[in-house]
Amino acid sequence: MKLFLVIFIVTAIFGPCFSFDVSGNDFPLTLDYYKSTCPTVFDVIKKEMECIVKEDPRNAAIIIRLHFHDCFVQGCDASVLLDDTESLQGEKTASPNINSLRGYKIVDRIKNIIESECPGVVSCADLLTISARDATILVGGPYWDVPVGRKDSKTASYALATSSLPTPEEGLISIISKFYAQGLSVEDTVALIDYYKSTCPTVFDVIKQEMERIVNEDPRNAAIVIRLHFHDCFAQGCDGSVLLDDTRSLQGEKKAAPNIHSVRGYKIVDRIKKKIESECPGVVSCADLLTIAARDATVLVGGPYWDVPVGRKDSKTASYELATSNLPTPEEGLTSIISKFYSQGLSVADMVALSGAHTIGMAQCRNFRSRIYGDFKVTSATDPVSETYLASLREICPASSGRADGNETAIDNVTPNLFDNSIYHTLLRGEGLLSSDQEMYTSMFGIQTRRIVKKYAEDPVAFFEQFSESMVKMGNILNSDSFVDGEVRRNCRFVNK
Repeated sequence: MKLFLVIFIVTAIFGPCFSFDVSGNDFPLTLDYYKSTCPTVFDVIKKEMECIVKEDPRNAAIIIRLHFHDCFVQGCDASVLLDDTESLQGEKTASPNINSLRGYKIVDRIKNIIESECPGVVSCADLLTISARDATILVGGPYWDVPVGRKDSKTASYALATSSLPTPEEGLISIISKFYAQGLSVEDTVALIDYYKSTCPTVFDVIKQEMERIVNEDPRNAAIVIRLHFHDCFAQGCDGSVLLDDTRSLQGEKKAAPNIHSVRGYKIVDRIKKKIESECPGVVSCADLLTIAARDATVLVGGPYWDVPVGRKDSKTASYELATSNLPTPEEGLTSIISKFYSQGLSVADMVALSGAHTIGMAQCRNFRSRIYGDFKVTSATDPVSETYLASLREICPASSGRADGNETAIDNVTPNLFDNSIYHTLLRGEGLLSSDQEMYTSMFGIQTRRIVKKYAEDPVAFFEQFSESMVKMGNILNSDSFVDGEVRRNCRFVNK
């Protein structure tokens, strides 16, 4: 779902849910709450916001932020607008607000006009919620209906303002937990915040432009970056640990069996990191860099787009053991692979969709030898075309181990440089190059996976949608330790000194 549509949905739900939970109302918010008591309220606020944004377009962001900070503390009840008094400590001087929030005079201005039209009727909480919607529209954003009927609180909470609001330096896992505490999902989190907005606003453009050059130089680089991201996330979470070189004090993951002859792309990451460091030194983590680059790599070879949540920290550790045990291998059985995905919080549908990235992948002889000298003829039903394909594979990869072990061929021999659903058609024909892929369709344990493979072969849109969803899900496998003592590496290969 595109970002502006997510914002539409999030904001339309955001206001009603928070205020209804905390305002003390005994009835749901409605669109016509002021129909008889102040029928002009929406027009009055709209006209005044038009003047306010015309005076300074930045006022739109000021009002939206004020509404956000209000809703995260006690709900959308206008508690953020209360000044300190002898008997009440407000929220304005709480650390997330004091150097961030403005717009109080804007609210006063609109309130004065409304009070002249409908004295004592429209709450400040409703005023702020409607104004945030109008502010969004006035700078090119989407429209949504605003349910009204909130009441203004008689209290404020400095403590909640301090603890509940996300901060610019906060880690992703902490931010997500704060959104969850408010009943908001990861998708809502992505829609409502931009982690690098103030510290490195060009990060997405820099990575995209560099990835365009990298994939243009060699389309195979797209698959290399996607695989690197996958192998990172399956050991300790998406923390950049796969990028660490071995040192005297640290054993990395690069030489683990699933990585040593399979994973490349380290120089690609170095190249992008160098660009980002020249723009925003010490700000963007290698883990975020790799996650964004994997998305861009997918798009650049014809695959789907998805929004990438950011805010990961780089780990100071790696795990050779987890890289060895957690990552699926090309010869592994279906039930074992499903188990490994489940252990990462990923479903069977995620597994089948993420395996679809092999549509642009390459495989080395050592990883498909057992397949082409094993049951390939059985699964392909000795079709003449399949026999020709098998013969060509055996030319690339002789039966005996040796110099040819590193010889490569495309996993999808039909459209090897295009991200599409061709790999699933290959499996239907029984021509899957990797045993682990073909097992999804032909294994006796593959009742569910067989159905999904057929679905994605028939419906490329369904495949793209699930792949996008699964990549976000995989990208959210986090290393909780890295958010306690993680860092932003200056060089992705080494822990900072």
